[in-house]
Amino acid sequence: MESRGRSSALWAATTACAAAIGLAACSGSDSAPPPLRELVLLAGTLDEGGSGRQDGVGTAARLFSPQGLALDAQGNLYVADTGNRLLRKITPAGVVSTVLDIDRLPASIDTDGHVTIYSGPTQVAFDPQGRLYVALNQTIWPRALATVAADPSLPGLLPSMPPLFSSWAVLRVAPDGSTQVVADPIHQAGGALPTGDSASALVFDAQGSLYVASAFECTIFQGDSAGQLTPFTHVQIRGAYCPGLNGVNFGVVAMALDSSGRLCLATVWGEVSCVMANGQQIVMGQTSSSPGYPNGMVFDLAGNLYLSARNNILKLSPLGDWVTLAGSAEIIGSEDGLGTAARFNIPGGLALDREGNLFVADRGNNTVRKISPDGRVSTVAGMARQDTRLVDAVGAAARFSANFTLAADSNGQIYVADFGHTVVRRIAPDGTVGTVAGAAGSGGHVDGIGSNARFWGPWSIAVGAGGNAIAGDGPYLRSISPAGEVRTLAFETGGGFVGAVAGVGNGTWLAVTRVVPIEPPLLPGSGGARPWNGHFAIKRLDQAGNATTLVDDSHSLLGGANAQGFAPAGIVSDDTGRIVFTLGHAVFEMSRQGELSLLAGQATESGSVDDIGVTARLSSPAGVTLDAAGNVYVADTGNHTVRKITRSGDVSTILGRAGQPGVSVGAAPGGLLYPSAVAVVPGGLVIASGSAVLLARP
Repeated sequence: MESRGRSSALWAATTACAAAIGLAACSGSDSAPPPLRELVLLAGTLDEGGSGRQDGVGTAARLFSPQGLALDAQGNLYVADTGNRLLRKITPAGVVSTVLDIDRLPASIDTDGHVTIYSGPTQVAFDPQGRLYVALNQTIWPRALATVAADPSLPGLLPSMPPLFSSWAVLRVAPDGSTQVVADPIHQAGGALPTGDSASALVFDAQGSLYVASAFECTIFQGDSAGQLTPFTHVQIRGAYCPGLNGVNFGVVAMALDSSGRLCLATVWGEVSCVMANGQQIVMGQTSSSPGYPNGMVFDLAGNLYLSARNNILKLSPLGDWVTLAGSAEIIGSEDGLGTAARFNIPGGLALDREGNLFVADRGNNTVRKISPDGRVSTVAGMARQDTRLVDAVGAAARFSANFTLAADSNGQIYVADFGHTVVRRIAPDGTVGTVAGAAGSGGHVDGIGSNARFWGPWSIAVGAGGNAIAGDGPYLRSISPAGEVRTLAFETGGGFVGAVAGVGNGTWLAVTRVVPIEPPLLPGSGGARPWNGHFAIKRLDQAGNATTLVDDSHSLLGGANAQGFAPAGIVSDDTGRIVFTLGHAVFEMSRQGELSLLAGQATESGSVDDIGVTARLSSPAGVTLDAAGNVYVADTGNHTVRKITRSGDVSTILGRAGQPGVSVGAAPGGLLYPSAVAVVPGGLVIASGSAVLLARP
């Protein structure tokens, strides 16, 4: 309570300086804030759980849609962290580390000049010698387009172009992290095999033979010691070759070896069968008459089969009796507990250790769970997404969506554009959070007062000298009075929308407008690729809503960033008419006379380098603000940091640690998670990070 009192007192001293991911308005104290030494929570939650990439211990680590699991002889659990494109390791003590980053695998070029790009992984397994293997997805692209295909930060260039080929591959991962391709159905000798896009299961038998289930081709493939793949069996369901489900997900979704070494499989219809020596499939059981959506399976030494299906874990005895071991098929959740009191969300891969503990890749919860022999379910790694329903309360009891931005008024109140909840909210100096306008979860375009107004989704917000806020709300620029009266100031036509906004003073505003074509023309000679040809402009709006374009993407300094799909994400203006905005991976400034220059970084090159001006590097910076001395503060979203840029162009990291996502309070630099907005207050900064509003103070 003492800590909150100090932060509230400091916050209440705010003059008129504000900023957010699309807004900023700034006047303020006569000197720059002193060095920041402490990071404290003002409102919201420090840890909302959910997906992430950070290593750590137990629930402090983060995963993203984990699928395959495998245990080594020492009891370490290996996880195919599919959404993060990582291979992770969890020790018996719960320490989570990254073994392999798929994005760092070198692209290979074949004799035709085609480039192979890897993604995934989906499955992981050990052979009888204890060597580690991973099944991942691969796409084959024309060499000219492979760089774009491999870079997730370059949206829009290939929105409707499929790769030349899509398949899976199996790599062996050495203890030092080096890899070797051991099975590749596209590039193998004798011609490519029709394997489909993804491997749904990967196992080795006692002789070291490799088996891969191809979910989209109703086929199990066998690999020899040289990695040559041949069809092992075509899956049958109820006496007929698998028809698939709605033409989307086909046959085999899980495989395992039973206690006698037979290869057994589960189909998308919930049917479990084993392949006999003569190739015949013997049905062991059916989860239900309707599709059971199994995702993982494993046998124990007694011949019991464990199967993840829907939102529960099933057990099939050698006598053919099904029981629910944990969870409930029809109820999604993340609660730990005993047996059927626990909850799962699309459980996937399974692994069983020597003590009888069953590990579950809980894909929808972004966690790994453990079911002990007595049926008790606990969370081993990761944290499920916490409740993010709108909660108006004081401090840590309040809740925000994961997508929000903020701005400060001259009285020290913070206005929040809560995009996820479709409302505008306000945080008072004592930490009380309230909704100013709009209704949670009820979107639309309605002018009105308080809860009678409706927003499509306020994406940016700024506060002017008169206390009125403006918000970029889809194609609309909306005004919100301190009493909660909402009215529409302007409308962006032609399929465009309003992005970043800023207050200038005298009732005028800055707004970034953007137009995204639905169907751009084909790129000549690209085989079907489409270029990005969206457009953006920075405009000044007067009190009547009349707009004047200050600069747009036709400027020689900005065209390269626009070609890669970027638009200004944050903007601010001071009393002298200086405008600063973020674009791509850089920060630009425009003088009162309209001269544009690059202040820091390079728009099309990301990184995290503290240096002078254009030699510094940032990663997707968003919110930006200014202090009274003219220093720039940037929410460097992709690096999970806040950067400071002096008038001389010196760039330094003042909060957060680059490449280390996660909110942590205490001594600076603390920790941040995708910070999106910053606002200067006397002696400190307010930051939007994750689902929290933080204050950094001396």
